[in-house]
Amino acid sequence: GLNISGFSGSDKPDGFSSKAGFHVGGFLWNYLSDKISIDAELYYSQIGSKFETTVPTIDNTAFTLTGKVKNDYIRLPILFDYHPTEEFSIALGPEIGILLKNKVEYDKVINGSTTSNPKNVQQFDVGLKAKVQYIFAKHYLASVGYYFGMTKVYKNTTVYQQNSILIQEAP
Repeated sequence: GLNISGFSGSDKPDGFSSKAGFHVGGFLWNYLSDKISIDAELYYSQIGSKFETTVPTIDNTAFTLTGKVKNDYIRLPILFDYHPTEEFSIALGPEIGILLKNKVEYDKVINGSTTSNPKNVQQFDVGLKAKVQYIFAKHYLASVGYYFGMTKVYKNTTVYQQNSILIQEAP
């Protein structure tokens, strides 16, 4: 499926916007009654953000740096579903994510590369997931969900140190 993600929160730097990715996986439903079920999912998901920020330089000038943050996770939500009708359900529950890889891509060469793999990324992500779904045939459904992460993606938000990077225009 399609995944549109972005960063939010009080410590989010200005200039970040949503980024499209994908997710793929599966789920199992276990009905507890006619109206209530438990939905366990396991899937791979690309989560991240686009950014555009102004970076000051040592000589009191600035330049614009754009790029993408790409974090890949294995995600496991456990949802409690309410089925008001046989075809329609709404669900809510906790979700955890385990970071598989992270990458930041830049439009300029920084320290000899247009990519980096920050080491200050949290290895686990925890939050709440809500979704609505409609079953339109015995084995087919459409769903729309929202995940609200409650852990910081980065352990700290220091992006650069002025005296330790070399920045060039990307080829």
